[in-house]
Amino acid sequence: MWVYATKRDALREGAALAIACGLDGEEDQARRAFAARRYQKVMDCYEKTHPETHLLRVQAAFLQSPS
Repeated sequence: MWVYATKRDALREGAALAIACGLDGEEDQARRAFAARRYQKVMDCYEKTHPETHLLRVQAAFLQSPS
């Protein structure tokens, strides 16, 4: 699990990780989407090309500081 300040930052990093993990023939489409800052599209492509046993998700987290 990683934590980012914004959802956009989290999606960008998740999309970069998805591309690095490989997308089974969808890499060109994913790279174009990444360049266009369509990070959710890259994440969707990852979901489509990987079995249910491979989980890569971006979701909101509610964290509290100790103070």
